[in-house]
Amino acid sequence: MEKLGVKPNAHIYNMLINAYFREGEFQEAFSLHDEMLEKGIIPDGYTYDILVGTRPPAVEKSVIERESQG
Repeated sequence: MEKLGVKPNAHIYNMLINAYFREGEFQEAFSLHDEMLEKGIIPDGYTYDILVGTRPPAVEKSVIERESQG
């Protein structure tokens, strides 16, 4: 994105995170959340709705594994 001159914001990250979740790519979604924080982009309510909203069991397992890793 940045190489193309597009400065990412929370809305752009939310779209990408949501797309990863829809495809079952949970680690990638959480990695994007981490990247947001590293770049100083503040996640909004929608970001957290995606990350902790209604989740299928596979997502729940991914969240538990991620939290146990610290």
